Amino acid sequence: MKKIWKSSFVGPKNIPNRPLLLLLLGVMGAGILFAETSAILSRLTDLPLWMSSAFLNSALAVSIFFYGAHEGRMLTPPRLHLFFRSRVYTYLPGLVVLAASWLWVSPRWSEPSWMQLAAFSWVPIVEEVVFRKGVGPWLRRYSDSIWLGSYFSILLFSFLHVSPTVSRIFEGRLGLPLGPLLLGVSCELLYILTGRLAPCVVLHSVCNVVAVFFF
Repeated sequence: MKKIWKSSFVGPKNIPNRPLLLLLLGVMGAGILFAETSAILSRLTDLPLWMSSAFLNSALAVSIFFYGAHEGRMLTPPRLHLFFRSRVYTYLPGLVVLAASWLWVSPRWSEPSWMQLAAFSWVPIVEEVVFRKGVGPWLRRYSDSIWLGSYFSILLFSFLHVSPTVSRIFEGRLGLPLGPLLLGVSCELLYILTGRLAPCVVLHSVCNVVAVFFF
């Protein structure tokens, strides 16, 4: 495990021999399967699509914690005991995003609903657990490369934020997930550099607040 972590920073010389096309198709297929499952759950329960996705992510997050704790499948060591003890500078990206948004756009404050509160707290936590503690480490282990595995993790993260169901794909209604792409890059880099989940959750939560109240 330590060998994979250290050697994976070599860069281009460490590009794996496994077919990248197969990995790409797997990531895209996983995204479509997740989106279709979320859409079915949304129709069955009359929940908003984003909330059905959050419930699925919650189930995945719980299973990731159990799987990582008992099977030792995490590439990076568990640091939940440091969740609230991260160094202050690791939270700067979230503060910078909030300050820049405040200076650039006047906020449209209103009393947040319980759904908005969930989007600011619950959703960032479960998504960051799934992608930083589950998807990212698994893809890095599979590809035997820190950077290549992270690329595909970011790709899946941004792909899922456009709800890529089969119907939306054929109708061409996916759009360009530039915001989720930038957020995925930032959170993945934060996690790789610090090994801590809390700064990623804070940055993700701040971006959700900015999206609701500033744009």
